[in-house]
Amino acid sequence: MTRLLYADFHQDVTAVFAQPFLLSTTVDDRLRRHVPDFLVLRGKDVPLVVDVKPRHLLTRPKVNFALGWAREVVLSRGWDFDVWCEPPEAELANLRFLAGYRRDWLFSEDLLAEIREADLYGASLREAFRAFPHHPEWRVRTAVLRLLWCQHFVTDLSVPLSEPHELRQGPAAVTGSGRHDLPPPVEERERNLDVPKDDVTVQRRESHAGGLVNEAAVRVGVGTRLKYDGEVVTVGGGDGRLCGWQRGPGARRVGPPVPVVAAGGTRFRSGGSHPGRTRSLVRRSDRDGLHRPGPAHG
Repeated sequence: MTRLLYADFHQDVTAVFAQPFLLSTTVDDRLRRHVPDFLVLRGKDVPLVVDVKPRHLLTRPKVNFALGWAREVVLSRGWDFDVWCEPPEAELANLRFLAGYRRDWLFSEDLLAEIREADLYGASLREAFRAFPHHPEWRVRTAVLRLLWCQHFVTDLSVPLSEPHELRQGPAAVTGSGRHDLPPPVEERERNLDVPKDDVTVQRRESHAGGLVNEAAVRVGVGTRLKYDGEVVTVGGGDGRLCGWQRGPGARRVGPPVPVVAAGGTRFRSGGSHPGRTRSLVRRSDRDGLHRPGPAHG
């Protein structure tokens, strides 16, 4: 939504279309498809295709690859391509505030014309608010802010708006967060982890889902969803000693939010009304090292 706000503020934008079309091409002998987030039409420039992605995802190889080939396809048509990330906080807050004054039918055209005709360039917002004593100050204030939104006046939007801000003439300068290029992809880093208690070293990689994953063990927390044996499972709390990965989407037992450690391949056959159900055993860790599960219970 922030990209739409910036497009609304930009004087040259004539139309915006969400998810406007499907891009498809062949890359590395595979058919690739992608739907961009926005198509922005501009009066004095070529169309702009926009993809919105959080900044921290841009270096992930799959995201970087998809945006990269989509960018090349769009540029090959003579259009522009932007990746939109998080804009500066103060600037975004200022635009959100000024957007409350974008509806022109709420303002007196006579008062707006009177303010336009006055020589207020170089004046502060405080001075502009008090420059028309024959009008209620609240009415003048809203009219001046309306003229800031439609850029008859411009001011520094990189810091929070305040009455000392100076009114100037010229195009508004907003930074936004659109970027034409992409950062290089970054592969998942691998590092060694020594486990003093068992005197073994395991290779692990940082998982984007929040756990630490290797071929031998998975360190997770209660409520974490994992893919195990081809099924989506959820870590659940047990009786204070054991925790299980309950099978099935969304299924979990309520337990304390403590770290647990699961060793691959360890299973037990549960009793009760489901004697045929098998589950992986995990045991709560009492220190930072990796611990193998004890004997199966239950």
